[in-house]
Amino acid sequence: MIASRQRRARILGPDGQPMNRLAYDATVDKHRRQPPPSSTKDEDLILKPADRRKLVAQSRDIHRNFTIAGWMIRKHLDYTSTFAFQARTGMPEVDEQMEGLIRWWSRPANCDVAGRHTLQRLTRLWEERRTIDGDVFVLKLSDGRVQSIEGDRIRTPDSGLPDGLKKSDFTHGVQVRKGGAPKAYVVCKRDKAGKIVFERILRAGFVVHHGYFDRFDQVRGISPMAAAINTLRDTYEVVWQAPASAGVCESVTRSFRAPSAVADGDGGRGREGRSIGLCHPR
Repeated sequence: MIASRQRRARILGPDGQPMNRLAYDATVDKHRRQPPPSSTKDEDLILKPADRRKLVAQSRDIHRNFTIAGWMIRKHLDYTSTFAFQARTGMPEVDEQMEGLIRWWSRPANCDVAGRHTLQRLTRLWEERRTIDGDVFVLKLSDGRVQSIEGDRIRTPDSGLPDGLKKSDFTHGVQVRKGGAPKAYVVCKRDKAGKIVFERILRAGFVVHHGYFDRFDQVRGISPMAAAINTLRDTYEVVWQAPASAGVCESVTRSFRAPSAVADGDGGRGREGRSIGLCHPR
């Protein structure tokens, strides 16, 4: 029995060290990679206001300029935001009237306060903004129309809040009740210089907050692209630099030739039939 215990104690792991059977491997720092984090915080504290603005700007830029990222997002929208309303009450006359009402309300002049988009197009845009920015806000107006508010306009301004309110009352532009429910939203606007300034306070009961949430205590949505932004950025830079690198390699290959090969008139190839250029375009 004693010998068996000693043999078990000498069992080694992949790194050649004795295995620790009373710990999770993810918590053990083996000095082979970046040490794992040892503290937990709210997502809204981890992604501070300045970092949130930076993340939104990065997501928008990669969507704007990288064709592969744009294709990924469009395919996601094709599967998640393309719908047609169909009533199924079991009463044909009622179904027809309901579908007719939705078709009427889906017209740009009837549902969009800006008068630009149909309901189907709004649904796609809301999901697109949720995917890229993390969340989007929809204000329900008294005339039955809706007003879309992009996520970066909901923030806590440095100044301009009404009397009785202070910055510490808001988390990324959202005032939260004790139980976690939203109470009010701070809406800002962009002036002619592009600066964000305070516009108004909206009661949460009139606003639909559409975002990506991964934790129960999370107040603002965070884009699912956050974990892929650096990879997409690196891929974009490689794709963008590839044509330039290929052109440089081609020019060097053409200019760097062996005197004997040129003299022999063999089209720039050595006597053994091998190219002697420094590099080749892929």
